[in-house]
Amino acid sequence: MREDTAQSSPPTATDASGEVPPWAAFSPARGRFVRFVVVFSVALTLLASASIFWRWANVYEPSSYVAVYGNESFNGTQIIIRSPDHPDAMATLTPENNYATAIFLHPGSYTITATLNGQPLVEQFLVLGHRKAAWVNLSSKRGGTAAPERAQKVEPPAPSAARAGVDPSVDAAR
Repeated sequence: MREDTAQSSPPTATDASGEVPPWAAFSPARGRFVRFVVVFSVALTLLASASIFWRWANVYEPSSYVAVYGNESFNGTQIIIRSPDHPDAMATLTPENNYATAIFLHPGSYTITATLNGQPLVEQFLVLGHRKAAWVNLSSKRGGTAAPERAQKVEPPAPSAARAGVDPSVDAAR
């Protein structure tokens, strides 16, 4: 094999006769097409990523909720949640939802009303913060709402030298 031929021509697929088939031959038009497809694929990927980010950054979704619990005696209870800043939300306790429902809301102030056959069971004002929850247990004798974070408030212990990061043996040596 001659050395100058091996270095000057790129490797190509040859058939049994030693000829290069037309579909495998390199041409400048084919090179431009391949570059276009690669650039188009990269641009399409960047555009899709930007679209997903824009949608994530601009969609305002509810981040809080109110859970309402009942039992068979509260079948058909209508829960209406009203707010001056947000649209009303409504739910009904039925056997299909096991007499429990969660209503997702935006942070804000709300008035929750639960009625059964036109008779009010609960009417409560509540304020929900971002990523907070409240619940209404209709099955308990005392109705109302409670925020889970405030159900058991524990006072933090008074700061001491050991908790503040000071070694007590250093103070004793002084």
